[in-house]
Amino acid sequence: MHIIFIVRPSISFVSTGEDKALRLWVLNEDSNDSSDPSWENTVITRYNQSPHDVAFRPGSGLLAVAEKTVRLYKLSENIIEPMANFNVHDKNPSKSDRFSKHMIGSMAWGSQSTANHLFVSSEPIERTFKGFHKVFEVESQTLLYQFDAPEAGDVIALDSTGTTLALCTEAGLNHNTLRLYDVHGRNPIATTTVDLDPFPERDPEEGYDGEINVATFSPDGIYLALARNDNHTHVYDRRMLSRGPLFDYEHFGESKVASKYDRYGVVNAQWIQSKLTRRMVLVTGGEDGELYISA
Repeated sequence: MHIIFIVRPSISFVSTGEDKALRLWVLNEDSNDSSDPSWENTVITRYNQSPHDVAFRPGSGLLAVAEKTVRLYKLSENIIEPMANFNVHDKNPSKSDRFSKHMIGSMAWGSQSTANHLFVSSEPIERTFKGFHKVFEVESQTLLYQFDAPEAGDVIALDSTGTTLALCTEAGLNHNTLRLYDVHGRNPIATTTVDLDPFPERDPEEGYDGEINVATFSPDGIYLALARNDNHTHVYDRRMLSRGPLFDYEHFGESKVASKYDRYGVVNAQWIQSKLTRRMVLVTGGEDGELYISA
């Protein structure tokens, strides 16, 4: 399930889940029990596939939903209205062209000079390891350019200044790549490309499909943390990616996942920075049910 809160006079949030529905939840302000608030939800729409991501444009009521296409909505007074669709792959793919069977796997809104840009990455439904990674201009609803990476997308992340984008892709079993792009200069060619450390096999029969769950830049834009599904979080210095990870943080606890084949690794990572000392820490959450804080 994906949940994102809306900061408005009335408290509300949107969510998506395996029911393939986009729901708007609004707090019932007439509820008398503050310890057990009452929420009312409305199904805005249902999709053919479960959305992989939802993201509000900072400081606005624009909502992007990652499904087969990017669905763009406008929120006004707790009403969500369809605004536009962005197609990342062919609108009318041939039934025999399995490369066109894609889902939007990851999105990121721009910032400052790229504030009106929406960065989108796709991943195939079938195991073709081919993806499309594009940038859309929201107001004009046009495609600006496409990144040069041809592989299936894992995740994308944008630094706080909106100038550098990190794209993680998968080209085959145990072949994952990290690229950096100058999106301030609208350059579709990667400025830096490195192969990520291999993923171990957990089961000899099943093999192991390595995946990056989350990529996130530190507040100062220097460090990039990659949360991996092998229980590790690798932290890179973006100025010297070729040196490999500076830090390797591992979740050692026993997995809480019901099946040994359904492994998720480190499912999220977030940077926290003190306003007083500017000290930064990295918080990660793993399939062991633990939160780790790494300084």
